[in-house]
Amino acid sequence: MSDDLKVLDESLATNGSDEGGAVGRAERLAWFSRRRTKRGLIAGALFLVLAAVVTTQTKQGQHLALRAALNQVQSSLSGELTIQGVRSGTLLTGATMTGVRLDAEDGRPVFSADSVVVRYSILSALSGGQPIRSTMFWGLDLEISRYTSKESVNLNRVLAHRDSEMELDISEPVTDLLLGQVGFRESRVRILTPPTKRSGQRLVQGPEGVALRELTFDSLDIDIDEAILSVSREPQFTAKLNSLSSSVGVLEEPFVIEEALGFVSYGQRGITISEGRYRLPDGLIEGDLTVGPRAEGQPWVLTADIQSEGWVSLSDIGWIDARIPEGRFRGAAELRIEDGVHLAVQDVETELEAGNVIFNGGVTFDEGLTLSGMQVSANPLPLDRLEPWIERDIPIDGWLSGEASFNGALADLSLQGRVTLVPTGLGGTPTTAEFQGAIHMGDNPGATGFSVSMGSMNYDVLSALWPEFPWAGSGNGRVQIDGRVEGGVMVVADMEHLSAASLQTVTQVNGMFWRGMEDGSWITDMSVDFQPLAVGVLGGIAPDLQLRGDARGSVVLSGALDDVAIEADLTVNDGHVRGRGNMDLGSPTDRYTIEIEAYELPLFALSDRFPEETSWSGSLDIEGFGTSPDAMSLDLYGSAYES
Repeated sequence: MSDDLKVLDESLATNGSDEGGAVGRAERLAWFSRRRTKRGLIAGALFLVLAAVVTTQTKQGQHLALRAALNQVQSSLSGELTIQGVRSGTLLTGATMTGVRLDAEDGRPVFSADSVVVRYSILSALSGGQPIRSTMFWGLDLEISRYTSKESVNLNRVLAHRDSEMELDISEPVTDLLLGQVGFRESRVRILTPPTKRSGQRLVQGPEGVALRELTFDSLDIDIDEAILSVSREPQFTAKLNSLSSSVGVLEEPFVIEEALGFVSYGQRGITISEGRYRLPDGLIEGDLTVGPRAEGQPWVLTADIQSEGWVSLSDIGWIDARIPEGRFRGAAELRIEDGVHLAVQDVETELEAGNVIFNGGVTFDEGLTLSGMQVSANPLPLDRLEPWIERDIPIDGWLSGEASFNGALADLSLQGRVTLVPTGLGGTPTTAEFQGAIHMGDNPGATGFSVSMGSMNYDVLSALWPEFPWAGSGNGRVQIDGRVEGGVMVVADMEHLSAASLQTVTQVNGMFWRGMEDGSWITDMSVDFQPLAVGVLGGIAPDLQLRGDARGSVVLSGALDDVAIEADLTVNDGHVRGRGNMDLGSPTDRYTIEIEAYELPLFALSDRFPEETSWSGSLDIEGFGTSPDAMSLDLYGSAYES
């Protein structure tokens, strides 16, 4: 090897030795630096763990963390949130807060709870997962209130007000808060809103004596899952409803929901349960239910669009009205609870004992009962089922079948239809009637444009109303009624009657009756035209006279019905008779006075007690009671007999 090459090799060896030492020193420095950093991180982690332990495992730390959390939450509220304490042993996995209360900015209570149990995961929060696993409210008492029509619901006054829209960065996405499972036990929700009218039930006294409509959900137990809270979109809260049970205070009697499933949400429309299934004590219904305002600024109401699944017991809706009978129903309905219960029913079929009725239309239950376009089809309906609704006894037994439509309150009811009455115990012959007009009840009863046409009529039915009159038989007729009893009720009637013995009477009635000044007194001014009058049908009133034959003419009634003045002008064959007198139309044989003037009156044609061809001209005064001759007082003047 040459000297030049040797020198070069030594030079390279010397330079390589210097560079290797520098690298080694750098590696040793980096190792020491990493060791110091690792020790620092471990020390920091140990400090954080120690701080977490001190914070979560000691009462002082828990209260410190609780105050920090409350201050953070309080900054977003305009009201005041208070929590009396924490019962948990640790805050790492959850907390049990006691004595929780939230008041709106005006001091009005929003809710209070005996305790709130929150379960969460800190690791999930650090890794971007769902931090809250479950929340359980025990003894929650929530008030949703709006005391006047000008103010907003108290829930809208819970969040803090922003001074300007600049505080809200709309370009910054707002992440929904996943709440997981949420439950309520032994809770109560109370909804207070101003009523549209100061009558009705469930009215309570609010501040300064103001009347408020109350709707309550008592004994409330709820389990929901997949709960999401959003502050940037509607609805603000959504969840899957796994279970709900409550006693809903609508009217005097509660509406009991044993279990409900579906999806629940809260937003500007209030609280909504969609795709719901509701198990009642004796049936199952499905549909959507909302508790909230129908429009912005309006009172909160309960609305539902429901359909029965199969048959449901009528006792499940007995809370609406105590007059609802035993039985079962099926069909669909739109429900609104606002100053009463409003129903729009669709093909609702009810099965009663020995009866079947189908309803289509609207009905309102408040202090009374109001029908709106209600179509009713009965096949049949026992008469005694009507008594609780018309608030009076029906003096006959039987069934109704047919169709009818109704509009208005029961006190002022417009109606139209065709029905058939089959009485029991009265021969069973049906009476078919077509009717239309309005009937008025109450202190001033009457009718407006009411007419009824009877193609076939069982007159035996009238015997239950006026037992003293011999109504047995059948016939047909048409009756028109118009007016009120205080101003006078006009009656126009054309009736045909055929007795069981085939005696025919054709009657035309035209007149009025009205209520007298004294209690229970009635006054009439009525003209009755007979073409003819079968005198034989009066044999039930005076059987001893053995009446028979026909008479034609008119009878005028005037005055009080219990002492009505009667004037008659009748012809019998070629004879003529005029009469006047007084009697009690309700009980005509109890007391009467009669004056009769006759001209060639053929007595033999009117009674079997007279010989053939016997006639009479003259006058006769009769006063007494009953129909037996020994009960009468007779005065006979100008008598003339021919036979």
